[in-house]
Amino acid sequence: MTHALCHLALAAVMALAPALSDAAETACPQHFVRGTAPDLANPKLAARTRELCYSEFAVLHSGVTRTPLWSAGHLTRAQIDTARALDRDGTFHPDPNLPKRERAELADYARSGFDRGHMAPSGDMPDRQAQQESFTLANIVPQNPNNNRDLWSDIEAAVRARIEALHRRLAAMPAHGWPGLRRKLAVLWARSGRALDGADRADWDLSEAILWSALQDATRTAAPA
Repeated sequence: MTHALCHLALAAVMALAPALSDAAETACPQHFVRGTAPDLANPKLAARTRELCYSEFAVLHSGVTRTPLWSAGHLTRAQIDTARALDRDGTFHPDPNLPKRERAELADYARSGFDRGHMAPSGDMPDRQAQQESFTLANIVPQNPNNNRDLWSDIEAAVRARIEALHRRLAAMPAHGWPGLRRKLAVLWARSGRALDGADRADWDLSEAILWSALQDATRTAAPA
């Protein structure tokens, strides 16, 4: 029997464990275990959110932080092998599906000191279309360069290794919570003259970025581990 493993790459804000509940409706069920997206139990996180469906992954984008709260997609050994044969060839770009007021722009990252960190990894994408889609800024969060290039890169590699070892299809969900969101976004967008308004700052006062990734076997009923 073919097994399915789901990688849930979540990028959520505030305390993610209590922030996510079991299920939410989705326009792209093919990217989730049993076709069900995670739900946001904390209503503060839901302000100005939009689900974006791409060919190989989905994201829940926040118009407050102008970053994804989570990304999710299925990943198989065959996809990993195909992706390895592709050279990295993508161009970072603002997402035209988002209102300008709610999306990140390339200028927001210029001279910010932060890397443009993928949530759904470009290294998992099996074709050029999906690879280019992964470079949308709607799939990007500002990351400390050392974290993005070392620890987070190692986590992405470990996810692939896990899938290959199990010979299963996994649902992958990388996630990042932002305990230092106010400070980090203030630095990031102040350089381009953009900032969160007062009402938003009151809801998104956190202190450090936390990135994490979850895997779920789609053939099982247990929660991701």
